[in-house]
Order: sequence, then C-alpha cells, then structure tokens
Amino acid sequence: MTTPFSTRLALAQRMIAHGPRPLPGHVADQLGAASSDTRQLHDRIGVVMPLLQPDRHWRQRVDAAPASGAWAYLLAALLGCTTICPHLRKGGPQPAIVRLPLRLIACGRCSLIIRRPPADEADRCDVCGARGIEVFHPFAVRLGPLLIAGDACSGCADELGIVGEAAS
Repeated sequence: MTTPFSTRLALAQRMIAHGPRPLPGHVADQLGAASSDTRQLHDRIGVVMPLLQPDRHWRQRVDAAPASGAWAYLLAALLGCTTICPHLRKGGPQPAIVRLPLRLIACGRCSLIIRRPPADEADRCDVCGARGIEVFHPFAVRLGPLLIAGDACSGCADELGIVGEAAS
C-alpha cells in the first residue's frame, strides 16, 4: 500500500523548503547532459502524442521551472512510485522516464517494455490517487533528467497548471 497523497505532499513541501544539496562538479555536468537528453525526448512526445491521440486535448507549455505548488504535486506523485529500474542506480545520471499510471521510474531501455496499467485503475488520478475520476488531463512534464507522464484529475491539473478548455 502506498503512503497517502496528503502525507507525500507534506513531505514534498518540506523537501522543497529544505532545498537540494550541492553536487560535485562532475555529477552536475552529467546531470546537465541527462537533462539535455530528456529535453529531446520531451520534444518528441510533444509532436507525436497529439498525432497518435488527437482526441486527448494535448497542450504544450514550456516553463523554465514549475511553480512551487506544481513542483510539490509532481514530487509527491514521484514519491508514490513503487518500482525503480535497477539501471538508474548504476553509472552516472541518465534520463529517467516516470510512468505514473504504473508507479514506475525507468531508464530509457526499460521504458520501452510495453506494460499496461491494471484495468481496475482506469478511474484513478495518477497524481493524487483519487478514485472515480471520469475526466482526465493527460500530461508529460520534463524536470531535469526526469520525464513525468500520466493523467491528472481536474484538481491536480489545476494545481499543475495544465487545465485546458474541453472541446465542445
């Protein structure tokens, strides 16, 4: 069982308030390279997903950094991931694809393995975990070397700043 979203959100807010530790120069360089690779993946998603699923109302927005509330929601969603690819623990920083519906953080190689979320999870928000959701807002967000993708309920989408007008 995963920790409740409210607990993860409180932890995320404390982590953001505390701030990151400084990184050694060589790690910062590797992190920059991984972030550049992830930006390319995100750009591809921005082109391909609207073509594959035009009825999902994809929007593209580029922010240098998300607002602290949005960052806290994304970090809380990440803290709900229960599986981390072992390849991410080896070697230096590399792009990590976060598949929120599967609660999975994977390297580029492992992210190519086709897995579908359980059918009984189809009404669950991938961010806060709320059940009974009928209208979702799909998103893919790049934060450094992380590419985070999923479907958000209206409340989370509003907090993330991704709410768009629904088509008539």
